[in-house]
Amino acid sequence: MEMSEQKTNAAGAAAAAGAAGAGAAAGSNTLTSGNAAASDPANAHAELPQFSKNEKKEFNVRCHIHEARELQPREDSGISDPVCYVTVNGAKQHTEVKKKTLNCTWDHCFFWTLKMNQSEFENCKVQIDVFDANTIRRNVLIGATSVDLSYVFKQDRREVHKQWAVLTDTTGEFEGVQGYLQFSVAVSPEGEALPPPRTEEDDDDSVDFKDLDLQSLVLSGPQIPLQEYLLNVKIWKAEGLPKTDRNGLADPFVEIKFGGRRHKTQVCKKTLTPVWNENIMLPCSLPSLSDRIEIIVYDWDTVGNDLICANYFSFKQILDRGWGPGWLNMYGVPGGDCSEKADPYNRGFVEGTAWRGRFYLQLTAHPAYKPKLSTKHLPAIKPPHEEPYVMQVDLYEGSEIVESNSQITVEFEIGSASLPAVKSKKSASRGSARFYKQIEGIINIPHDINWNVPEVAPDLIVNVYTRTWTGGKQRAGYLRLELVDLYGFSNEPKWYTLKADEYGRKYEESELPGALLMNINFGKQSECPEARDPMVPLEIVKYELRCHLYQGRNLPAADANGLSDPYVTVRIGGEQAKGKVETETVNPTYYTTLKLKVSLPTPLSMAPPVTVMCYDYDRASADDLMGRFTFPIEQATADMPAMPQWFPLYMDDPDVTEGELLCSFQIIPYDLAKKIPIPESIEPRRVDCYFEINAIGLRDMVPYNLMDISNPQVEFDIGGKDSRVVTTPGKAKVEGRSAALLETLHTSVRLPVKETFAPMINVRVFDDRALGRVLVGSASIPIAPYLPWAKESAKAERLARIMPQGQQAIEEAKRKEQEEAEAKAKAAAEEEEKKRANPDRDDVGTAMVRIDIDADDDDPNKVLMGDGEEKKHQHEGFDSDDDDLADYLPVQEQELTMDGDEDSKAESESEESEDEPIEPELPKAPPLPAELEMAIADDIPFEFFELYLGQSRGLNYFEQMLAKDKKTGNRRVTGTLKARFRVIENAKLMYAEDPIDLRKLYRPKQYVVRVYILKGHQLTPQDSNGFSDPYVIVSTGQHTTTKKEGGLVEKTNDPEFFKCFEMRAQIPGDPLKITVMDHDALDPDDEIGSTVIDLENRFFSPKWQEMDPKPIEFRTLWTDVSKSPQGKLEMFVEILSKSDAKRTPPRVIAPPPPKEFELRVIIWETKDCVLKDGDKSDIFVSCMLDDMDRSDRQETDSHWNSKDGSGSFNWRMKFPVVLPKTSSRLKIALWDKDLLSANDQLCEAIINLKRFWKQSYKSGKGFIMDEKWIKMYHPAVPNVVQGQVKVTIELLPIAEANARENGFGRSEPNKYPKLDPPDRPDDSFAPWNVAGWAKLGGMKMFGFGKKVFYIGLGFAVLIVVLKLSGALPF
Repeated sequence: MEMSEQKTNAAGAAAAAGAAGAGAAAGSNTLTSGNAAASDPANAHAELPQFSKNEKKEFNVRCHIHEARELQPREDSGISDPVCYVTVNGAKQHTEVKKKTLNCTWDHCFFWTLKMNQSEFENCKVQIDVFDANTIRRNVLIGATSVDLSYVFKQDRREVHKQWAVLTDTTGEFEGVQGYLQFSVAVSPEGEALPPPRTEEDDDDSVDFKDLDLQSLVLSGPQIPLQEYLLNVKIWKAEGLPKTDRNGLADPFVEIKFGGRRHKTQVCKKTLTPVWNENIMLPCSLPSLSDRIEIIVYDWDTVGNDLICANYFSFKQILDRGWGPGWLNMYGVPGGDCSEKADPYNRGFVEGTAWRGRFYLQLTAHPAYKPKLSTKHLPAIKPPHEEPYVMQVDLYEGSEIVESNSQITVEFEIGSASLPAVKSKKSASRGSARFYKQIEGIINIPHDINWNVPEVAPDLIVNVYTRTWTGGKQRAGYLRLELVDLYGFSNEPKWYTLKADEYGRKYEESELPGALLMNINFGKQSECPEARDPMVPLEIVKYELRCHLYQGRNLPAADANGLSDPYVTVRIGGEQAKGKVETETVNPTYYTTLKLKVSLPTPLSMAPPVTVMCYDYDRASADDLMGRFTFPIEQATADMPAMPQWFPLYMDDPDVTEGELLCSFQIIPYDLAKKIPIPESIEPRRVDCYFEINAIGLRDMVPYNLMDISNPQVEFDIGGKDSRVVTTPGKAKVEGRSAALLETLHTSVRLPVKETFAPMINVRVFDDRALGRVLVGSASIPIAPYLPWAKESAKAERLARIMPQGQQAIEEAKRKEQEEAEAKAKAAAEEEEKKRANPDRDDVGTAMVRIDIDADDDDPNKVLMGDGEEKKHQHEGFDSDDDDLADYLPVQEQELTMDGDEDSKAESESEESEDEPIEPELPKAPPLPAELEMAIADDIPFEFFELYLGQSRGLNYFEQMLAKDKKTGNRRVTGTLKARFRVIENAKLMYAEDPIDLRKLYRPKQYVVRVYILKGHQLTPQDSNGFSDPYVIVSTGQHTTTKKEGGLVEKTNDPEFFKCFEMRAQIPGDPLKITVMDHDALDPDDEIGSTVIDLENRFFSPKWQEMDPKPIEFRTLWTDVSKSPQGKLEMFVEILSKSDAKRTPPRVIAPPPPKEFELRVIIWETKDCVLKDGDKSDIFVSCMLDDMDRSDRQETDSHWNSKDGSGSFNWRMKFPVVLPKTSSRLKIALWDKDLLSANDQLCEAIINLKRFWKQSYKSGKGFIMDEKWIKMYHPAVPNVVQGQVKVTIELLPIAEANARENGFGRSEPNKYPKLDPPDRPDDSFAPWNVAGWAKLGGMKMFGFGKKVFYIGLGFAVLIVVLKLSGALPF
């Protein structure tokens, strides 16, 4: 038998997936080279998130559109109305429309929360399109760019920060650069917060206005070196396409996508061997974030095209070395299925299980000058010469094959041909089949194939079929092997584990695809040995396999009560042993040995692996599989292993585990088994200890059968061979859905010396009902972290459970500290240099420190603390006064200004000057980068343990349909247990001094809790405008603040609250919950996120007691609808006794007040303006701040009929300014006035006033830049001056502005300075100005006469039209 198969260095589906994961994006376009070259997309796949099979993970994506510059106009007037659309995974959002501009600032953040599997993530991109908005017509594309999400994920902080991208027209209508866009994109995986916005380095605040060149403040487009390229894709023909149409043929065509551009070949009708002979040329440019070239094959249909197959390439690799010409093999599902179910396989998102044809093509890329999208015809080409290769297969046995009580058939396919099928000698028995056959075939492969490059050879697909009851066949599993891994004629037999064919069949939980024992050799025919060794049956030896089964922990819940009845089976070589059932537990203790008499081949490396399966026993239905693992039998020994091993259990994907079994294995020749007896006991050595439980209470218990808990009891079962069970007495004080237990329980236990054998603490919560006790929740808690002799790693697991987000916050804090240390060192060096240069400089003013208005709100270390004397806040003496708290002032929310305390106010007024802002009383301790619990993690006395009901295994069909998550089933949290555990080695230590005062613990008392909410950071937006309207709700068990008290801040994701809330709280008992809500005018308010603070853990923590003052912390907000953080709150908390609260007023944390200024701009004159109307222009000038509405834009009058581009105005404009403010840009534009059409923009300039805003705010003084010339440009004419304007820019404090009042334009009061009438020629007047015409002596100027004639003609035509339509009464 001979078959022909041709394949060169094609990247198979695995290579395509690698390219996809390497940061390839099927979008446009270019951006600055700094970040674009920071990571090689082709070499960083390992940095991407790790997915298990079919797993979907949650990702948060943030795209911040900053600004656009030098956009190319799309309107005849030389202007546009830009709007930016951002699309991620099909979800589209857009900015507001900026009217009549080519340079605009949006400063708009977009957020997405997406659930994606690995292929979806690797193929996801952020597509950004800038349009010229139109009211009636469709928006017109100005330019587009995109960035691949996997590329962003690999960058520092998983962020592309403030990148300038070149916008290009992906429609091909306009060539070259269409403008520049600055944007940031960040991505965070499930459970991780998005990176905080970066802190920009401050400019030098000292500005010399006298010598300042105003032109240096004019913003221009970024200078991005752009190299243009042409991507050539030559497609000649294809072979072996699947039959997708009813006529048994197809109508194929190929589409090429790259850089936001796409192009198609012609459609070849009714053929499976199409010939195109086309060269598709796609223009592209570098630097670029787009690396992914898509080659997609479709079947043309009248209604909709069907995707046949697809493959992907890296543009970087094509640019480096090209590809082909050669055969590219495509894979997908068997047959011609193009359905939605088959689409992920045919696209290459999921590994293809069948060959779908091959394509002869070539890809190259080279620099080009103004490349254009085009196609040209190619001459036919002859494929390269092929040489024969030999494949030899020795097929021995099959094991654990699904539904294998029938004859097994194995088929081998390579491309369109196949090796002879092999059938088992007889029907398989219990998953085992015997073949013992040799097959061989000849494969023709191109002679110049590069075997040093992986994934360039054809793939061998091995299909294993079982017979159905109708006599047909069904695939039990498959293998897809690369020939490069099989190369050589000296390979040894090995077991190949089959992959599940999830496209072709549905597997039961207990079914395995199986495994095959094969020896596959492959190589050139010239290298093949002349004689092939005959296949010798393997020697079969009888063994005794011993599985020492110790215990299990955290097994999946398979019963509705959240527990299971687990037992274990051990399978190998068709034999099976079953262990005993442990009832109602997910932490069984077995300490037993299972043994099997098995016949296995030798050497044992030829034997199949041991399969250990864990089931849940059910009386009325089939037992449910809870998980499995396999163990290579050759790793077992005849000797008793010194230590067992924990094996994680999985269902079908080894990367997705739940539960563990502690086991070890022995394999002994059967005739020696009696000489090696089984140990009488495999239990570990134990020591006597005492176990102490401080049961504090139950929190947030979910109603059971619609009824709240009434009299709960908690049962603690310290597992192990000698388990001990203790139960709370059932006298809990129930308040709502919480219950205060406040009990201390002791019991003696025997615990293992080695923590590997440490048992679990099984917690069960019962509640009394009319018909008896019912189980309302259970939990499994490892005891190992509480063992005094436990290793640090075990104790670290407890800390990780307490604060799972802590490590990330610590690493982020360390990075920030390093950056700030470097910045401070640099600043100190510069300051020292200034002192040397000016030793007489007065530094007295530096003692007054305020919050830096330009500090990045998301950077906790940018909060500056006051250096003045601070009042002592007392936190000791909690038991100093037992009077009723009602005698104290009413618990209320206070706005933190000095108005809250008259004495403090008077003292402040005596010490502060009238113009000085009130100094905030922020704690002097360094802010913590995360929750305060991280600082006291090893000192937190109590822990929360979640209680569960429901099951993740054993669901029936309807329960599976109702389950929100297939992985967790209907298993749900029913509440939490708060408790403390201690293991005490010596009885004498039982009553030793406890670090916790149990008298305080068990005697609840009222305290005053002050919650200082400073700021919110990166709150997840809830409104369509990309922002929220946040306010704060604070609650304890006794009081909840109202919406009115919550300090509503409109339209922001980084609110500044600066609020203090004083609350009553009972300790122990009351939790503190802070919730951030989003205000909605019509709909119900949305919860942004919340954080809960355990007051008891703080109150009873010695470390927290020692902290004075309490530090600022950054608390993460969470919500039930997402596993990702929803932002952070910058805050701190104080707990005071009544007497301390009376003596100590709340801290003053009000931010520095805003300052009012007035910006005055005088337009003196223009020159060198382009002449828009042939030989003249009618010039006027407009000015506006970038955060103003366009309706507030101010304009000069018009200088008519300028023939040399000069204009005289002497025109004053005034704008109110409140500092501090984030926007700092002044836009000045020159226009040509048109009467019958839209005005034409001649040029514009954007002046960045950020440095002046900052200096004026800090000093309280203004500035002036007098009579400065500014060169102005237009994007349509790059680097060519289109006009100049002379301006004066002055900023005055509002008091000075009121004292020096003047009018707009040249109106009264015309002073500071007085503006004279403009010096204009006699022919500079409006066409309707009769006095101007009289002065010139009638129709002297032909140009103006013509304009008046057309105006009159236009009015006449209008009157006639209105008359004919009946609109006029006369």
